[in-house]
Amino acid sequence: MNNLKVPVASNLYNTETIDIEYILKKETYKNDISKKITNFFWYPNQVLMKKLEIHLFRLNITDKIIDAGCGNSPFPLSTHILDFSDINNKDKLTIKFDLNFDKFDSHILFNFVYSRHTLEDLQNPQNAFNELVKISTKGYIETPSPLIEFSRGVDTDLVWLSSDSYRGYKHHRYIVWSDSDTNTLYFLPKYPIIEYCYVDDNTTKLLNYIANNYPLYWNNYYYWDKDNEKTKPKICVLNDMTFNDYNKYLTIAINKSIEYTKYFIDKLL
Repeated sequence: MNNLKVPVASNLYNTETIDIEYILKKETYKNDISKKITNFFWYPNQVLMKKLEIHLFRLNITDKIIDAGCGNSPFPLSTHILDFSDINNKDKLTIKFDLNFDKFDSHILFNFVYSRHTLEDLQNPQNAFNELVKISTKGYIETPSPLIEFSRGVDTDLVWLSSDSYRGYKHHRYIVWSDSDTNTLYFLPKYPIIEYCYVDDNTTKLLNYIANNYPLYWNNYYYWDKDNEKTKPKICVLNDMTFNDYNKYLTIAINKSIEYTKYFIDKLL
């Protein structure tokens, strides 16, 4: 991972921007007191959620909004819930559905799909993506970012094992990232190869510095709109990756995810 490049990007928790070139030049991250991840930002970014809600109101989308895989914490504007089991969420209609294998009989059933921290868990993300895209012209998918999935000490359930622990969240099957050039959502199998990848100390410190100070980069974002050529939905699942290519794709994943984040915030919302 020697070609990591991180562009300037927005921080949603305030108006500050990350000037990575300045950080690298001044080596600020190398002098950071925390050499590990100490600030945890697992939960939905409330400022981002508000921006997304405003975006939907701007599009006049106020009904037929489905949250896929929300558990007991649905998207506030959702009218429907899609899950593999019956979920008791007040005032929301639940559709029992297994995203790994089930198929919808009809097309375009909803005005908007919202799915957060679901597809990275699935055995068959290809089917899930295809079905979500089938039932709505527009949608939003959020997953943990490649930066976080590559970092150690994120999953605090495992911190007691050692100071290093596993990379990312132990229960996730895939690393997921978005490419703004093609609007493709990529999936790269996570274990066991990721545990054997090498990264130098300076890059580790840089990734930890971003994770500790910029909550936005804990997640990867993806938006589709079938009516817009630039944002038509596409997916690529990299199940045939060789070990020699894995480090290369991890670098691509981190860079592309960060690039898409700025594109998503500045251009799409």
